[in-house]
Amino acid sequence: MEQRHLEEIKKRFPDVRSEDLGEHDAGWDYFVCSVKEHTAFRFPRNEHYARQLPNEVTFLREFAPICPVRVPVPTLQTLPDGSPYVTYDFIPGEPFSVESATGFTRSDLWGIAVQLGMFLSALHSYPPERVTRLGFQRTDVIAAHENRICETEKLVFPLMNKVEQKWLTERLDLFRVIVSQCPLRVRPTHTDLLPEHMIIDPQAHRLNGVIDYGDLELNDPAVDFTFLSHYGQDFLNAVYANYLPQRDELFETRRQLYDDFLYVLNLKHMVEKGYSAKIPFLKKQLSDHILIAQRAE
Repeated sequence: MEQRHLEEIKKRFPDVRSEDLGEHDAGWDYFVCSVKEHTAFRFPRNEHYARQLPNEVTFLREFAPICPVRVPVPTLQTLPDGSPYVTYDFIPGEPFSVESATGFTRSDLWGIAVQLGMFLSALHSYPPERVTRLGFQRTDVIAAHENRICETEKLVFPLMNKVEQKWLTERLDLFRVIVSQCPLRVRPTHTDLLPEHMIIDPQAHRLNGVIDYGDLELNDPAVDFTFLSHYGQDFLNAVYANYLPQRDELFETRRQLYDDFLYVLNLKHMVEKGYSAKIPFLKKQLSDHILIAQRAE
């Protein structure tokens, strides 16, 4: 935790002790800390997310009353140097990890799938024009994919063998064909719906909330389903069964491709950041995923 963040927290909670503080997200984009699991402080790590923060606050304060799942309702604050941050009522629970899900009953998982289906229905039905007026980015899916190809060939291909390169090239080409032939109807998307952002009550085995809207944008709604198959095909099907917006015939194909690309993007990110210690683990994850996918074909 940066000293200026600690000083800001102590200014609001003068009697706070070190044991009262919990660090809940030491990610790339934000630092999140809670005080007595009551109030959350969320500090952006770079200028991009700092500029976007007021828009995110406006969106969440509008979206929260109509969302069937709890989301943060932030208040915009300012550090002495003028840097923005937010506070909100802490949403208790644990990340919805694949490991924790293995201990849930079929009924537990169905209940969480229903909640996620309702959440995604509400988010993807939020008026796109309103999101645009708030200043959120509309992703050019084709341009983003071409950039993905360029960066992958430069940073990830050198780590892959010829068979793996061929497998990935085929998927990159397939995605290019799909999005060029079938225009996408972009919707407001969370864009980073991973376990750490789906908060579960560890006792009740229910979804307590969905957090972190720093990557909110107008994008292909299939991107928000990317990770959900990791809880099993039955779980993904249950989310789909409770998802109200209409899905086009290539929706699931794109979701599968986004899942393939997730392993690639994680590895690419580590290469870009120079975190050499993590590269072998992520490379093995990618290789294992490719082997499983090839056996399923």
